[in-house]
Amino acid sequence: MRICRRTPELTFDPWPRCRHLHGSLVSQPPMSYLTEWRLKLAADLLRKPHHTIGAIANAVGYDTPFALSTAFRRERGDSPQDYRKRVGSATGPS
Repeated sequence: MRICRRTPELTFDPWPRCRHLHGSLVSQPPMSYLTEWRLKLAADLLRKPHHTIGAIANAVGYDTPFALSTAFRRERGDSPQDYRKRVGSATGPS
């Protein structure tokens, strides 16, 4: 995204251009992409029972376990704890 870093020297607002460029690459808004990516990382980490929810929240960029839980439930329909229980029982011991 070097073009987005260079545009501040130009006379127009770079963010609409960056949003358009990002949208043409991944076909979703930047914040939606970031949220999806963070929650995928969190889901992968939840498969490992030795990671706490707080450590996972911190690792994927959420300030608190509550913030991760809220986003996780909104996007995936389960709390991180419920997801961990469901996936853990489906995959067996790791």
